[in-house]
Amino acid sequence: MSDNDKVYEIIMEEISKYDMHSFAFKTNLENNDIVQSLIKNDIKGDPISHGYQGISTPTLTWEEMLTAGLMEHFNNPVLAWMNSNCMAVRKDHDVRLEKSGSRVVGIYATINALAQWKTIEANPDDEFGIEMIDL
Repeated sequence: MSDNDKVYEIIMEEISKYDMHSFAFKTNLENNDIVQSLIKNDIKGDPISHGYQGISTPTLTWEEMLTAGLMEHFNNPVLAWMNSNCMAVRKDHDVRLEKSGSRVVGIYATINALAQWKTIEANPDDEFGIEMIDL
C-alpha cells in the first residue's frame, strides 16, 4: 500500500463520520492522486485559485469574521500562531494572504472552506438538502 493509498483511506474514514457536501482545493492540486481519488469516488471537489480574483472574496469574509470575533478557534495555540504568520496583501479592491512568517496551512484551509461555502451559497443545490446558516 502506498502512502497516498493510506492517506486516502484515512480521509475516507473521517469523511464517513460527516454529511460532507464537497471540498475545495488549490488549483495546482488538480492532478494530485488523493484529490483525483476523492473526485473519482463521487466526492465533489472544486478547484479554488489562490490568485487575487479567486481567493479575495473568501479572504475578505475570513477577515471580517475574524475582526468581528466570529471566528472561533477555541484558543488553539497552533491556529493562533498560524494566524500571526499571515499578512493580508491588498491590490485595488482585492485581498489575499501571504506568509509573513512560518506555517499558515490551517488558515489557508479555513479560507478554502469559506470559498467552498460561498460557492455553495451562490449555487444552492437542493439535492443535498443543505441548510444555509447566516453568521
